This record gives sequence, structure tokens and C-alpha cells, in this order.
Amino acid sequence: MSFQMGFVLMFIATMIMSYIGTHIWCKWATKKGFLDVPNERKVHNRPIITMGGVVIFIVYWLAVFLLTVMFRLVVREQVPLFFASLVIFVTGIIDDRYDISPLQKSLGIIIAATIVYWTTNFRIYGLFEQIFGDNLTADIVGYIATVVWIYYITNALNLIDGLDGLSTGVSIIALSTLGFISYLFSPVSVFILTMMVLLLVATLLGFLPHNFHPARIFIGDTGVLFIGFMLSVFCLMGIQRPGIVAIITPIVILGVPLTDATMAILRRFLKGQSVTKADRKHMHHCFMMKGKPHARAVMSMYGIGFIFAVIALMLTLADVEVDVYVILALTIVGEFLLIDYLNLLDLKNPILFKETSYRDKDKK
Repeated sequence: MSFQMGFVLMFIATMIMSYIGTHIWCKWATKKGFLDVPNERKVHNRPIITMGGVVIFIVYWLAVFLLTVMFRLVVREQVPLFFASLVIFVTGIIDDRYDISPLQKSLGIIIAATIVYWTTNFRIYGLFEQIFGDNLTADIVGYIATVVWIYYITNALNLIDGLDGLSTGVSIIALSTLGFISYLFSPVSVFILTMMVLLLVATLLGFLPHNFHPARIFIGDTGVLFIGFMLSVFCLMGIQRPGIVAIITPIVILGVPLTDATMAILRRFLKGQSVTKADRKHMHHCFMMKGKPHARAVMSMYGIGFIFAVIALMLTLADVEVDVYVILALTIVGEFLLIDYLNLLDLKNPILFKETSYRDKDKK
């Protein structure tokens, strides 16, 4: 059997394990009362099974272990990355069960990010090495930048986890794009990292049928923190390469969660509110306020994620520097139009698009 065929079979097997594992977890979790109860911030109106991330974590790392054994491929990052993700996983479980404070949750993410920086090559360091030289200053600044990146991306994905299948589907699109770009440009020596990215895609594909609207199970903080963490770490593969494209591409790939999180912070800051204050003005809320049903709002978010994926591929494959800047300019214009259309800053008078909701239409 060829290596390629072996991996395809592993990919399919991972999807099947995830699908069956989720079905088993649903039965067990129902008996144990692992349910997400509705409140004023949530759009579901009945208790739904949660902590689907337990299945995702177990199936994913089992698949990675089998991949390592079958093909005798290993990189030094695997073991420390497992333990770092285990910290995130435990943090998510505790949060799902006991609703811990943002500070306690942040501590778990920072500990995991610290493990990643000091024990793997997933770090933002090369840029600061050029500025400060190979010394302690570069290490400290690189450490801070890496922790901020991992923390921000992990929380950004958490913020969009508000509709059935939303964070799962957006993550599938982002990881698939990252995996494809990694396949094209990563050296053979770290090809297993590309396969690790794709195995996470397979795990999520097996979970999505249970998670899409109407959801049978929620991913929970257990899952969304783990996926956000892994996404942030895998994106560091690209940031390590020189050049503006290598730095910008991961940001574009993560365009959906980054846009939503950044606008949430700016929106609350402009209103004089705490940046951690919850509201119902996230992208998915805004789509629903414009009259889109639950599933269509999710598909709209998928569509935006797909557009960002295409832009990332265009940037990566651009032949000349001028093309890169043209693509970036058009992306910025499109981003502005999206922000204004959805009124993500919650302005009284959006610049181009008059804000209307389905409630307004009902009154006419």
C-alpha cells in the first residue's frame, strides 16, 4: 500500500471513529446530565448535550498516535504539543462543568502557550531575532508575542461558538486551507505536521453531522478551546517563514474569528464597556437579526470563511509582490463592507448600509 493511500484510509477511519464516538458520547452524556441549559445569551431553547470536545480530543490524538506507529513518522513537537493541548482540554472540561472565571480560563491558556513556546518550534521568534539578535530580549519578546497570538486566537474561536455547527465548520475551512498550503510549501521533514492538521479536519468532519442545526450535541468549551488552541499553534508554522505573505496568510485564514473578536473588543471599548462584557452583536447574531434562519446564518458564516480561504490561497500563490498588495487592498475594502453591512461596531448610523432587522420589516 502506498503512503498516500494509507493516509487516505487513516483520514476516513478518523472520520468514522469521530462519528461513532460522538454517538456513544451522546448516550453516555445524557445519562450523566452533561447538558447545556438555555439562557438569555443563547439561541437554543432546550437543554442540549455538551462537551463534545471530549470525543474530538480523544479521537484526534488516538489518530495521531496510530499515524505515528503505522508510518513511523515522528517530530519533536508531538509530545509537548499533546501535553499543552491536555492543559487546554482539562481547562475546557472544568469550565463546562463548573463555569470558571475568565481569569482562571486565561491561566490555562497561558500555561499551554508557555509549554508550546519553550518546548517546540511553534513560536514567533525569527522576526525578533532579526531585530534584537539571538539573545534573551528576542526570546522574551517572542514569548510574549506567541502567548498573545495563541491566547487571542483561542478566545476568538470561542466567541463565534454561538450557533449549531458554527465553530466546527469555520474550523474545518480554516484547517483545510492551512493543511493545503502546508502540503504545498512545507519541507518533507515536517510533513507529519501537515497530516496532523488534516487529521483534525477528519475528526471535525465526523463530529459535524451531530453538531449541525438542529444540533444533537454542542462542542462546548472542552472542544472549542482545544480546536482554537490547535489552530493557533498550527498557524505558527507559516509565521516562522520570512516575508509579508507568510505573516499575513495565517491572519487571513483565521479571518472569521479574528474579525468577530476584534470588532467585539472595539465595540465594547467605544461604548465604554469592559471588553469581556457579553453581548448579542457578534457576526452570527447580526446575520440572524437581518432575518436569516439559524442554518442560513451558519452557512453565511461558512461562506465568509471560504472567501477568506480563497484569499489566503491567492496570496500564497501570487507570483509578484504587486499582486499581493492588490489582493490585500481588495481584502481590506471587503472587510470594511462586511463590518459596515453587519454593523459590527453597533453604530447608530452605519456608513454605507442602513441597519435594518427582520423586526423593522415586520413593523412596516
